[in-house]
Amino acid sequence: MSHRTSCFQLNDLFPREIDIEVCLKTLKIFQKLEGDVNCVVWDASLVLAKYLETMCQHKADFLSGIKVLELGSGLGVVGLTAATLGAQVTLTDLPEALPLLRLNISENKQKIAIDPLIETLQCLNNTINKKPTIYLTQELRDSDIQKKLWDVFYEKLTEFFYIEKIPEEQQHVNYRSSDILLLKIIKK
Repeated sequence: MSHRTSCFQLNDLFPREIDIEVCLKTLKIFQKLEGDVNCVVWDASLVLAKYLETMCQHKADFLSGIKVLELGSGLGVVGLTAATLGAQVTLTDLPEALPLLRLNISENKQKIAIDPLIETLQCLNNTINKKPTIYLTQELRDSDIQKKLWDVFYEKLTEFFYIEKIPEEQQHVNYRSSDILLLKIIKK
C-alpha cells in the first residue's frame, strides 16, 4: 500500500543505508529513484558526514553537546550523522524539501536526539558574541556561471570569516574527493 504525501509516493523511494562505524549505527536515508535537488544523497553530504565521523574517531566527544544548525539539510545525511554522534541538531530546508527530510528524521529518530527549534534558536541567540565553527562542503562545478558564483560567494565569505580548507588526508579515507571542498569557517 502506498501512502501519498505532498511531494512523493513511498513506492517512488528507496532506502540507502549509511554506516556510522565509530558508534556502530546505521542511518536509513530514503531518497527518490531519480532527481537532482532535495531527493538524492549528494556526494558532498557524504564527505562532510564522514569527516565528522573521522573527527569523532580521533576525539570521541568531538560533537558531544555541540549545537548544530544545518541550513539546506536536503535529505538530512549530515545533520542526522551529527545527531547520532552526540550533537544537538536542528535541520532546515526549503518547504518543498521538508516532507522527505521529515521522513528521514522519523525513520532515524531512535538513533538521534534533536532539540526543539525554539530551544536551539534561543541558544544560538546567546552565542552571537562567540565564534561558532561552521563546516561547509562545496562540489566544484565546471560551468562558467557556477565557477563565478562560487568565486563571488567565497570572496564575500572571506570578508567576515576565517576559512580553513580541510586537507583530504584528514577526511574519511573512502569519502573524500579532490573536486569537493570541505571548509572550516570561523567568524572573524
